[in-house]
Amino acid sequence: MTASFLTLATHCQETLTATGSGFLLSTTSIWTANMPTFYQTFLGRRILLLVWGALLLNVFLGDAGAIAQESKTEITSATIEAPEFDLEKTLFSGDAPQSIAELKAMEQKIAELVEQVKPAIVNIQMGGAQGSGVVVSDDGYILTAAHVIGKPFGEAVVIFPDGTKAKATTLGVENRIDSGMLKIDEDQGDSWPYVPLGLSEELKQGQWVMSIAHPGGLDQDRGVVLRVGRLMSASGRVLRTDCTLVGGDSGGPLFDMRGEVIGINSRIGSQLWNNLHVPVDVFSENWDQLAEGIVIDGRPNLGFSVVEKTNKVESVVAGGAAEAAGVKVGDIILKIGGEETADREDIGEAIGELRPNMKTKIVIERAGKETTFELTVGQR
Repeated sequence: MTASFLTLATHCQETLTATGSGFLLSTTSIWTANMPTFYQTFLGRRILLLVWGALLLNVFLGDAGAIAQESKTEITSATIEAPEFDLEKTLFSGDAPQSIAELKAMEQKIAELVEQVKPAIVNIQMGGAQGSGVVVSDDGYILTAAHVIGKPFGEAVVIFPDGTKAKATTLGVENRIDSGMLKIDEDQGDSWPYVPLGLSEELKQGQWVMSIAHPGGLDQDRGVVLRVGRLMSASGRVLRTDCTLVGGDSGGPLFDMRGEVIGINSRIGSQLWNNLHVPVDVFSENWDQLAEGIVIDGRPNLGFSVVEKTNKVESVVAGGAAEAAGVKVGDIILKIGGEETADREDIGEAIGELRPNMKTKIVIERAGKETTFELTVGQR
């Protein structure tokens, strides 16, 4: 029977070889053509089917391997061109890197920026309390959070990443916003490493940002700590990012991907991805008052009132911001700071988004004509 079995296998193999994987073969052909009687029994047919199936599988596996090898050869030999990577666009649009090469390019850019800005990021020590800050001028003006320095004209010590120490004096604060300023004392030196200020009003939701500070205090072995994230939202009063902040980060700078300061770390949000920063424009607009050591705690005030449930000016305060800009009784207030104002409630909400001393625009209607005035926000 062994000889007959081999004869059967050889016959099936020759048949399959002749027909190929298409196996356009009538099954009756294997039951004739010199088949021994044994293979026409029930058991014999089962054995025959097993042999037939095994040989079919062998043919299919052989063809599949050949196809796979052919496909592999085609893919390998083909020229795959990666799409052009615009690093600048990715960093400022918030796009995620799409390949290892893009990720490495982004990492390299961030590493270069950290080395560029690191010398200006200081640890601030006041008694037993400490926080972070950033030097933004050659003569030693430092931006930080109001709650880090507390009040004007206090004594502080600032420590640079290389270990250099300098005495500084706290200046103005705006507690409502949490902005604060210090200045390195003149007898400590006349030239310090610093970084440029950016414009927070130009920020776009989703763009990549980075927070750098000295959480837990200065640690020269560890160095500054970097958190990379995205800008979740931006307004004139607060920036929100997913750069996770911890104790000691307060007062540290938030940078865009040009290495410009766009905000100052203020406080930790209710979630790890919800962290708050003071927009840098707040410091720019209040620079003179902060530098003079003034506590800015007043609420924004434009110096006019409107008829109840309308946007029509009822009175103008003498010497106030509105009068100085040219607003008169009877004017219709159409917009404040870009926000449309249809009634007193809208006007109150729009003014609430402003800050004392900032410049803004107010659009009025007078005698059927629209006029735009620029004014400096007052306080009360």
